[in-house]
Amino acid sequence: MQQQQQCQPPSFHPQQQQQQQQQSQPARPGGLMLNGKRFLLVNTTLMLFKLLDEYLSVADSSPLYCVELGQHVVDLIRLFNNQSCQLVLGAGAVRTAGLRSISAKHLALSCESCYMLAQLIPALRTVFLAPPPASPLPQQQPLQQQLVQGDDVGSDSLGGIWHEMVGLMTPTESTMDARLAIRFTGAGYLCIEWVSLMPEDAWNPPKADAQENTKDAEDEDEESKAADLPALRFSDKPYPFNRALVKALSDMQPQFMRFPGGAFVEGVDLGTALRWKSTVGPPERRPGHPNANWGYWSTDGLGLFEFMELAEELDTEPVWVVNVGISQSESTNPDQLISDGWLQDTLDALEFILEDAAPEKRWANLRASMGRDLPWSLTYVTLGNEECLRPWYAQHYERVASAIRARYSRLKLIANCDLGPGFDYAAWEFHTYRDAGSTFRLRTLFDEYQGRPVAVTEFAAMTSAETVQGAIAEAGLMTAMERNCDKFMMGAFAPLLGHAQLRSWRPNLIVFGSDGSWYGTPSYEVQKLFMNSAGSYCGQVRMDGSRDSHLDASLVCKDELCSSSATKIVNYGANATEILLRLKPLPLSKMLDRFSPGMMQHPKIAKLPLWELSSQNPSIDSNGFMKPRVLSPREKYSVIRNIGRGWREANIHLPPYSMVLVEVKDVYVV
Repeated sequence: MQQQQQCQPPSFHPQQQQQQQQQSQPARPGGLMLNGKRFLLVNTTLMLFKLLDEYLSVADSSPLYCVELGQHVVDLIRLFNNQSCQLVLGAGAVRTAGLRSISAKHLALSCESCYMLAQLIPALRTVFLAPPPASPLPQQQPLQQQLVQGDDVGSDSLGGIWHEMVGLMTPTESTMDARLAIRFTGAGYLCIEWVSLMPEDAWNPPKADAQENTKDAEDEDEESKAADLPALRFSDKPYPFNRALVKALSDMQPQFMRFPGGAFVEGVDLGTALRWKSTVGPPERRPGHPNANWGYWSTDGLGLFEFMELAEELDTEPVWVVNVGISQSESTNPDQLISDGWLQDTLDALEFILEDAAPEKRWANLRASMGRDLPWSLTYVTLGNEECLRPWYAQHYERVASAIRARYSRLKLIANCDLGPGFDYAAWEFHTYRDAGSTFRLRTLFDEYQGRPVAVTEFAAMTSAETVQGAIAEAGLMTAMERNCDKFMMGAFAPLLGHAQLRSWRPNLIVFGSDGSWYGTPSYEVQKLFMNSAGSYCGQVRMDGSRDSHLDASLVCKDELCSSSATKIVNYGANATEILLRLKPLPLSKMLDRFSPGMMQHPKIAKLPLWELSSQNPSIDSNGFMKPRVLSPREKYSVIRNIGRGWREANIHLPPYSMVLVEVKDVYVV
């Protein structure tokens, strides 16, 4: 006969019982003593212990069921730790855990619960397996293996979830030269795979109703006080976004964002090229890669998922750039695009972005597991970056484009150059980095261009510092893009962001520091003026007399009738200039077609508001951390004169190297 083993429950003493809590009250963290150590636990964990206590009581009274009950205990702990693991990782935790948001307190308490369970497993092992029979029952052997390998029971998803540590730090002062140092005491070896330090106010897309968020915030504050934890709320996913920088981007009102960039996508060789699949999933599982083009390591914390979320919240059009198997020094043979994975990578990325989750959709399912059930909206995909002069680009483009069109026919594809009439693309890219004077003169070539649509997805005036003069040259080029908006479908300054302590490229649009501070360069102010006054239609600008080489202007209209318009006037010259701006009212017949009778009378305008960007020393003046907005547009007014038959005119003063924005309603600007 087999000897029956007696089950004895371990000793643990909850300091706060679950039954003492009223169902209508929010859960409060409580304490539990285990082997002389106090653990801070939420009521969900205390409830788990109540269930374990009941299992052990039944096992004690019915030893014949000890093995079967032990298997249920193993399954219960595994389920609990899997859910806690998702909470700590942030991968789908909001949906899985039923939370509207996840705070640092949630993460810390989840780790505490999992660590405590790890301490409990040896006690459970003793209860169910000691003293073991000389010849264990066949059904006991799997249970014995699981309990002896107790770490596996509590860490199916992480390989030891209690090894992940989440803490809060409060700096004593602000500095641009901060470093994170982690020091350990005692003998032994320690391996650290991933370290992340995020600010408490890191920006995350608002998802829940404002009133619900307010209530959650109040509940979390009360819970934090009871648990002696700070009430610092983080996003439901660890977004790598500085709140101030997101605000700076939002203030620009960008119409599109191109990601992940240009040379960053290519890599110096294919081994350092960006592989988007390494940029999704839990941040601690992203391996990162060397950004060999610019000389630093990329953690890939800003991946495809985060970019699409940011673009959606900024209400801007995302432009996704894919690698077609070409780097700056290597090109995959076109016949190997499939075997080398580049073609499939592109299709998988589009599934991740555009398709609903389904059992057979691996990458759409991954997106859903990260907390995003619905697909995003995507219209433009760029194939490669500056690769027309590299081997086999045309063949690569055609093969990848054909595969995309076969599955996603509505997408608009952008090529790296004008490939000619035998290729199908919505636009081709033009990149330009020239000195300020050459950048301004380039506008005449834009006026003369006749051909397929162009996407100017990278441009900047190259100056030793981000000066007003360079920004005004860029403004002149942008007037040409607006004036020819039927030929130039988009334009983007690049690069967008630069860290103050790693300026491997100049100029940048926005410069930021480690302490969260930032400033917009004069180019940022120019871009902001253009974007904030963007229109839907190209207006006509007539310049009387000979066209001066240092003056240019553009007009955009908000509607087909041009009842509301924005005029940009640029003086890229060393001398001040006076121009005469003439205005005429909309024809009455057009107003009758569009507006109600109460809106037909033209307003009596006495002053014309305008915005001017200029400086005393345009070749050296710029913004900086100490004076972030020394150079910013100033609001001014110009007196309007009535010259008969509804016509009005105003004199506009343009200082040297300056730009003026004039916005008017219910009139044409000619």
